[in-house]
Amino acid sequence: MVHILTPLHSVSNIVIFPVKKVLWDTTLTLKEIPYNIHRMVLIDKLTQENRDLKRINNENKLNLEILTDENSRLRTQLESPLPPSFHFIASPVLGISKTMDLAVGERDGVKSGMPVVVGTTIIGKISDVNENRSSVLLLTDSDLKISAKTEKGTKGQIGGLLGERIKMDKILQKDLILIDDIVTTSGEDGLPPDLVIGKVTRIQSDDVSVYKKAEIEGNADPHRLKMVFVVNTQ
Repeated sequence: MVHILTPLHSVSNIVIFPVKKVLWDTTLTLKEIPYNIHRMVLIDKLTQENRDLKRINNENKLNLEILTDENSRLRTQLESPLPPSFHFIASPVLGISKTMDLAVGERDGVKSGMPVVVGTTIIGKISDVNENRSSVLLLTDSDLKISAKTEKGTKGQIGGLLGERIKMDKILQKDLILIDDIVTTSGEDGLPPDLVIGKVTRIQSDDVSVYKKAEIEGNADPHRLKMVFVVNTQ
């Protein structure tokens, strides 16, 4: 028997088949939604884990660089020509305002009055200290007074000048002092002797005064330092 498609039947097929296909495709798409969501979540998770790994890797590289730098500075400090009995307490510099702030304190053995150095150069003296932190009074601070001498033996007193420069006063008029003379601690005030302060850049003198003065260029710029050493001489 031969089936003859009526016009109505043909039209229905033309309409229904595309609709069935759309419904089928939609069904497949709906079935894939949970899988696609899971895949997107997984991709996001892997992407975040990759970012975390890169961050951790960068942090490890930075920590390694910091440790390498600290070890190098500590080795240099230990090789400096200071008495082997000195105990050096290493500290990163946290910041500088009026004073230099250090990340070491009483628990590390830091006490008020201890000198702070880099190599054989004195940076200042511990002024305030608590359990975990301490502050350094810098050579440019007018509150700091240090007994000093030149390489020729001329004595004087170091103090800050306007919070920016270093001065040496209390120098007797009769005592010889010249431009470029190296100035060090004299050790007469309890600080270790022969710590380098800087060199003479200017001399102020007049015949009517008992003393003359000199300006000193510091041997180290505190603002450029990343690590310093507190010295325990006991």
